[in-house]
Amino acid sequence: MESISSLFRVKNMNPPVEEAKIRRVVPAPADPDNPQLSILYFYGADDQGHDKIVRVWFYASKAMREQELASIRLKYPHLPII
Repeated sequence: MESISSLFRVKNMNPPVEEAKIRRVVPAPADPDNPQLSILYFYGADDQGHDKIVRVWFYASKAMREQELASIRLKYPHLPII
């Protein structure tokens, strides 16, 4: 199975996620209390078909997250990014 790896993997942050488990990718809204933190949620499905978060990636800036999203759009155009 193919895995999606982050451009910004540091230590144990942002581990790869199996592409087959992903239904959609959702950027989290900005947190006014911590503007340096940007987050991407990878959603899949549980055994009953309900949405569940299968992976979360963290970024030090919105620009880094947007660069990651551009890379995902390019490499995996079939994945919905909401």
